[in-house]
Amino acid sequence: MKPKDIEKFTPNNLSVPDGLLNRVLSRIETERKLIRLRRRLVFAAVLLAGSVAAFAFMLRLFWLDVSTSGFGQYLSLFFYDFRFIAADWQDYVFSLLETLPALSAGVFLATVLAVLYGLRLTLGFGREFLSSSRQLSALNH
Repeated sequence: MKPKDIEKFTPNNLSVPDGLLNRVLSRIETERKLIRLRRRLVFAAVLLAGSVAAFAFMLRLFWLDVSTSGFGQYLSLFFYDFRFIAADWQDYVFSLLETLPALSAGVFLATVLAVLYGLRLTLGFGREFLSSSRQLSALNH
């Protein structure tokens, strides 16, 4: 709406303050931004909650695979008999790699990355939402 259009709707004895149109348009734009940010924040929070649930499940699954594969036994050998490892360190490393449950380790790391990404999104959108809502409250006063 142009300033000349506003004059059509105002009576002659009513004066419109200077900058009213800009303030109203600024508030409308801030409200639209808040709606978009609220949707993004909800999506990020749902993503974070789902990835945390998947993380808990995958942690348990990874721990079961590590305990049944013998990886933990080879790893504990590092702390108990270091002389054996120093003498045959190449064979020790190959034994660790052979017993590592690679598939569950990869899926576990993927869930860790999903949790970190969800946390990043949630914090970023939350910070942006808070700054926009503060801006909106500043426009009210």
